[in-house]
Amino acid sequence: MPGALLIPLALSFVALTNPGAHPGSASARPSSVVAAPVLGTPVTIEAHDDEHFPSSYDVADRLAPATVLRIRATGFEPFVEGFAQQCGSGTTTRCGNLIPVQFDADGEARFQYLVTDRFVRGEVPGRCRSGAAPCTIVVADVHGRRRGEIQSVFGGPVAPPGRITVRPATDLSLAGQTVTVRVREFPPGTRLRATVCAAPDAFGRRCGRPGPSAPLIVGSDGTGRTDLRIEPGPVGRELASCERGDECGVSVASDAVFARAPVVPISFAAPPGAAYDPTRLVVGLALAALLLLVGCGLIWRTDWSAVGEAAAPEIDDAEYADLDAIIAALPPEVEVPA
Repeated sequence: MPGALLIPLALSFVALTNPGAHPGSASARPSSVVAAPVLGTPVTIEAHDDEHFPSSYDVADRLAPATVLRIRATGFEPFVEGFAQQCGSGTTTRCGNLIPVQFDADGEARFQYLVTDRFVRGEVPGRCRSGAAPCTIVVADVHGRRRGEIQSVFGGPVAPPGRITVRPATDLSLAGQTVTVRVREFPPGTRLRATVCAAPDAFGRRCGRPGPSAPLIVGSDGTGRTDLRIEPGPVGRELASCERGDECGVSVASDAVFARAPVVPISFAAPPGAAYDPTRLVVGLALAALLLLVGCGLIWRTDWSAVGEAAAPEIDDAEYADLDAIIAALPPEVEVPA
């Protein structure tokens, strides 16, 4: 990289290690010698929307304490403004080292980003390593519609991802149901916490309390288990919705040890549909049978013999039967003068 570029990046790193100071001022001078930034390998951060969990969890590892990453961010909306920042998980999610990003007509941005393992004021070195809590590099648009992230590990290589199984994971009862969470291939002795998260977070503001959460300790063989009571409702500090139809999942994370694994999606059962009540069904059938018996009795006991002319045909043979003829035979009426 040209030396002219490394100079401002180095000055930026001085400002990061001394928040609030300006390069060139007396207060910006570090109290100890700071290593020069190291050029890192190119990385790609692909955006995903806030309605789904990431399809993959990429990692940039073996990073020096101050590394210039050449980042290619893709999958964003055209011509929108965005930002990049570093975040670390734990009891609280803390972010820092924020820079603006501008996406082009293809929803893509290419930029250089100086990352450091001390991106938050008062943060001690060693946090973002393979044996510590995870850190990420986040790229997002200012509207909060799309974001992408890549996990960052300083020092050595990243440990292989563990595995999570949840039984059962689908058709969970809307009234609440206890599931069994099992992990394997995690660092032995790791203290984990199984939580319910709302997409797209695998840890952070959309995970855990007031939603379901349970502790878990990994045994010497790298496995562990815990029971987790899952009920629909809000999760995380953002109170994200985790109801039927929302994309939610079970994640495990540690506040002290880097341990990653894809989120296991969960889903709730459909609400119960129409069903027959056995007692009401029996009572209804009994009433129907009783009404049928009453109807049959009425039919049997009713006199269905003929009535009217059909019952007395001699009426048609009577002399007065032809009323029209009788009326026609009457003498005409005589008008009486007034």
